[in-house]
Amino acid sequence: MNCDTAIRDIADAARALRELPPQPETGRWTVVFADFGHVMLPLATLPTPLEGELGTELFVTLHVQALSSYELEAPDADTAEATARAYFEQQRAEVEQWGASWLAAAPGTVIEGPAPEPFLV
Repeated sequence: MNCDTAIRDIADAARALRELPPQPETGRWTVVFADFGHVMLPLATLPTPLEGELGTELFVTLHVQALSSYELEAPDADTAEATARAYFEQQRAEVEQWGASWLAAAPGTVIEGPAPEPFLV
């Protein structure tokens, strides 16, 4: 896979996620992102859980496109994304940019508890 193909795949996944029908907010969120080891690229923040076909479509998109996601409690989508970014940065503080070996968050990684005060926007 070359860089152009990877970028197109990520763009296609982002479009597919945006096309999911809106769901009621539940206080739990899934932040979907491309994981580059040292930096994350958020693609969508969705109310969780997605039931039935929507849940299946999200699962397939995450796995086929090799995307990551965090699930967490937050009062709104913006706070969920800010919390996910802060958590990612904390977890990856020692990861070298574009290093030969890097971690990837699994789809559905749970961040326990509500968004901590410093992460609220």
